[in-house]
Amino acid sequence: MGIHGLMPPRFKTQEEQLELCKTSVERYQEDLNKYLYLVELQVIVTRLCVLRYGIYVMYYQSRHTPHR
Repeated sequence: MGIHGLMPPRFKTQEEQLELCKTSVERYQEDLNKYLYLVELQVIVTRLCVLRYGIYVMYYQSRHTPHR
């Protein structure tokens, strides 16, 4: 696909990702810093969902667009 080097060497399960996030939040002493970390995480997840939706729409349109 021409994306060599862009993919992570290994995928983490949702459980592994959750543990990593918990560990990251616990490292912060101040509640404000914990909050800022979680807000940034939410922004990243939202961007990924929008990107995934966009890819789905492009795929769907390419499969259902009549050829001229």
